[in-house]
Amino acid sequence: DGQLVTCGRNNDVTLWDSNGGKKRSMENPGELPLRVAFTEDAKLIFAANFEGNIFAFTATQRKDKGFPTIGRFIITPLFLLGGVFFPIAQLPPIAQGIAWATPLAHSVVLSRSLAIGGMNPSALIDVAVLAAYATLGIIAASITLPRRLVR
Repeated sequence: DGQLVTCGRNNDVTLWDSNGGKKRSMENPGELPLRVAFTEDAKLIFAANFEGNIFAFTATQRKDKGFPTIGRFIITPLFLLGGVFFPIAQLPPIAQGIAWATPLAHSVVLSRSLAIGGMNPSALIDVAVLAAYATLGIIAASITLPRRLVR
């Protein structure tokens, strides 16, 4: 159909027609979009960024009252338990289990091992966990976004 979709540093996802005219511009919530793509049928546009799971969540919200809850009960514990500031091994056993269930803990382990020039023995597990979280986020977005956009 000749349409083009772009994303940029202005935090917008823009849809262009085949003549280069701007058809529509949508502000991307949160982090800068890194990639954008059409679905196979070109009816939906997906923008990928660090907050992909939250974008899938926003598709189910009619009001913005759920965002403080996400910040308080998901983002803050994720940040504190992710192993960024101190080793996860120093946490109590139950907190360690919660920490290893988060994507940030696996990202931190991979980042640290790459930064020191080696590869952690658990690297494949860390990559698999991150891929599972990404897959779940994409599945959630593909279910919730079409439902919300149809309304």
